[in-house]
Amino acid sequence: MKKFLIFFMVILSFTVFSKTLTVWTTYGETTVEHKSLKEIGQAFEKETGTKINWVIISDLTDMDTKLRISAPAGVGPDILVTVPHDNIGKWVKQRILKPLDDVMKNELKLFTDSSLMAVKYEGETYGLPYSIESVGLIYNKKYVKNPPKDWNEIIEISKKMKAEGKEGLVFPAGESYHMYSILRGFGGYIFKWEDNQYNTDDIGMNNKGAFEGISFIKSLFDQGILSPSLMDNSSMHSYSTGTFEEGKAAFQINGPWVLPGLDKAGIDYGITVLPKLPNGEMPKPFMGVQIIALSNYGKNQTDAMNFAKYLISEKNMVKFVLDTKRISPVKSVINSKEIKSDSIISGWSQQAVYCEPMPNIPEMGVVWTAWKDALPLMYSGKQDIQETLDELVNVLHNKINMLQE
Repeated sequence: MKKFLIFFMVILSFTVFSKTLTVWTTYGETTVEHKSLKEIGQAFEKETGTKINWVIISDLTDMDTKLRISAPAGVGPDILVTVPHDNIGKWVKQRILKPLDDVMKNELKLFTDSSLMAVKYEGETYGLPYSIESVGLIYNKKYVKNPPKDWNEIIEISKKMKAEGKEGLVFPAGESYHMYSILRGFGGYIFKWEDNQYNTDDIGMNNKGAFEGISFIKSLFDQGILSPSLMDNSSMHSYSTGTFEEGKAAFQINGPWVLPGLDKAGIDYGITVLPKLPNGEMPKPFMGVQIIALSNYGKNQTDAMNFAKYLISEKNMVKFVLDTKRISPVKSVINSKEIKSDSIISGWSQQAVYCEPMPNIPEMGVVWTAWKDALPLMYSGKQDIQETLDELVNVLHNKINMLQE
């Protein structure tokens, strides 16, 4: 309690005694993201005369607690730069976030449709997408000269690699986040998206597409394309990243967070979109979106909106992307010459076209564990796929009903 009081006294001192814009961020002071944002902020200060007070709260749970207490008391942030989009639902329920449809109508036209899905809740827009990330196909150029056009190529190369005592494809198949692209590409889904919101009564985890997606991944295990270690919760992540970093795998399905390890290991790699599935459709990975959000309780809402617009301008977005290697959801930035000339950033940007954001509603919290627990049972053949999916959906409906009561 004492720590919270000190924190709020510091925030209050800035709020009362100086005309500053209070910005809360999850990026630590030593991160490239914070350094880039601070440089952009310094330019904003010079151009406008508005001072920025950066408040770093790296732990999201800590930020959530402080935000719920400080915002209604009038000593919280004017603007959040940036936070993960899947927090929107609970913060809207707490009336913390300001709706943007009326005040930033023109700015919202700048973003890709998929990134705008991430910032909508019950039909309203509550944030500006700032950077996006997803899994894609990372390939080792030592074994793969040209990116595969479809999964038949991945399977054939994998068989050849296996014959040589190496791995073809590695990814944490027992992790729902990483395998969702395949399930979705076959037509499965979590909650139906309709009328700019999620319908939690319509769960597509046991439909024909979900069955076919799980069956396809199971066939990769059955053929020996995927190692059994990749369905084991205790080993799948380390086995996937470790095997690829050691130069013993051709392909990895993973996100930009694994690239520093590959750079350190000296792997010559490329990034490309996950290719067409056997049904002719593209896989659709989850998209994580870092957002800018305005506080309903902010004291400097005009300055906050001006800073938000400044951050998403093409010039500043290009700078942030080049500094951090993060992917922009602004259409003009994705298509800019500077971004297209960087093969890694361009590869992630191309993958983003086929992504869908993780649902940002509180009901998503009950999905993850039950889903993850069911996957290895189906891959291994210990449980029937359709029966397991039907039971999973029943469990989710029951848990969601309890949550909504």
